[in-house]
Amino acid sequence: MLRIEDLAAGYGDVRVLRGVVLDVGARETVSLLGANGAGKSTLLRAAMGIVRSSGGRIVFKGEPLTGLPANAIVERGLVLVPEGRALFPFMSVLENLELGSYSRRAKPHRKESLDRVFAMLPRLKERRRQLAGSLSGGEQQMCAIGRGLMAMPDLLLLDEPSLGLAPVIVQEIFTLIGRLSAEGIAVLLVEQHVKRALAVADRGYVLENGSIATTGSGATLLSDPALRKAYMGQKH
Repeated sequence: MLRIEDLAAGYGDVRVLRGVVLDVGARETVSLLGANGAGKSTLLRAAMGIVRSSGGRIVFKGEPLTGLPANAIVERGLVLVPEGRALFPFMSVLENLELGSYSRRAKPHRKESLDRVFAMLPRLKERRRQLAGSLSGGEQQMCAIGRGLMAMPDLLLLDEPSLGLAPVIVQEIFTLIGRLSAEGIAVLLVEQHVKRALAVADRGYVLENGSIATTGSGATLLSDPALRKAYMGQKH
């Protein structure tokens, strides 16, 4: 579904990514791991056209995305839920969700998409008239994911969805991520909770210094001693 080939990208004269090769298949959950500053968020932003690539190709459902603006990429079914949620705090939960369905692709299906989101995230239905800025951190994250789902993605890019959340809410977020493939949605996940990220993933990639260092199934990476030591604080 998504194929990234020899990608180079960065900010101004600073190159962050170099020679990145990565793919995500239909209904697949793929985790992208790495230390802070490795380039994980830059990779997601490059896929969305927010950061311009300086080399390589990004192909989605057989069509090249390189050079397209973010709104055109969303129309094709690739959607980012950014780190930090980026909600409109003085708009209601319902209004924030509806903003996710303004593309030509999603707008005709707004009502059914809203019903689907409320079925998956019933707390948002309870809070639909509440200002987004007054929600708890976990509820805000659910609202951000719900807004992404309103765009009817074929592939959802999730950037640090559990950041700063209490453990019980983190579990809810990962339960939701585990359900998305059953809903027909592929996921590319950037996540600080490495063990949880690999447990929910079909495959994973480890990004180091802007390049892919290791790849394998979620189970294989989860049992890799070097990876466990580097990212999970375990010696064995």
